[in-house]
Amino acid sequence: EGRTITMTALSTDQISEFSVIIAIETLVIGLISPLTFDVIILATAITMITSSITYQYRNVIYNYLSNTRFDTSNPSKIDSMSDVPDNIRDHIIIFGYGRKGKRIVELCESMDQKYVVVENDPSKYNNMKNQCSAYITGDALDKYTWDRSNIDEARLVISSVDSEDISNALLDYDIEIPIILRSRSKERAEQYINKGAANVIVPNIIAGKYLGKNLNSLLQGDINSEE
Repeated sequence: EGRTITMTALSTDQISEFSVIIAIETLVIGLISPLTFDVIILATAITMITSSITYQYRNVIYNYLSNTRFDTSNPSKIDSMSDVPDNIRDHIIIFGYGRKGKRIVELCESMDQKYVVVENDPSKYNNMKNQCSAYITGDALDKYTWDRSNIDEARLVISSVDSEDISNALLDYDIEIPIILRSRSKERAEQYINKGAANVIVPNIIAGKYLGKNLNSLLQGDINSEE
C-alpha cells in the first residue's frame, strides 16, 4: 500500500547510532581512515536533522508524491481486498476495526444501518471479510480509500483510532457531515471540537467516570462485586 511504503521509507532515512559504533571500532583497528570516519560522523549529524524534518512533514511529502507522476497509490490492491456496494449512500464510515470498531459495527447491524469499515491492517482482512457487509483494506489517509468509501455521500464518519493525522485530515476535508473522533487527551479533544468535530471520545475520561459511578454504587450497596 502506497502510503505505508512511503512512511516506512521516510522512517529509515537516518544513519543509526549502531553504525557510528561500528565506525568507531573500525577506526580504532585501522580499517578506515580518519577522513572516512569524519565523513560518517558528518553524514550521521546531517541525517539526524533531516530525519526529524521528514518525519514532521511526512504527510506533506506523501501528498506531494501522490499528486505527481510518482503516484504511490495502488487502487487495484485496495480493490482486491475490499468489498463496498456500488453507489452506497447514507452510510456510516468507521475508521479502524479494533475492539471499538467492532462494537460500532455490531451497533450498526442491530439498527440495520449501512456502514463501511476502513482498516489498514491486512491481518484483519479475513475478519472483516467474514464479519462486515462492507469494508476497505487501505490507508485511511489515501484519497482513493476515501473515494472508494464514497465519503461525500456518507451520513456519519466515526474514527475509532486515536490518530492525530487521521483526525486532522477528516476535519480538513470539505464534507458537511458529522465527524466523531477519538483522542487520549482532553486538550486535543477540545482542539478537535474547535475545528468542527461533532463529538470526541476520550476513553480515559469515560473509563474514569464509569469507574467512579460503579465504585459509588458498590459502596452504596446498589450493585455487588460480581455486577
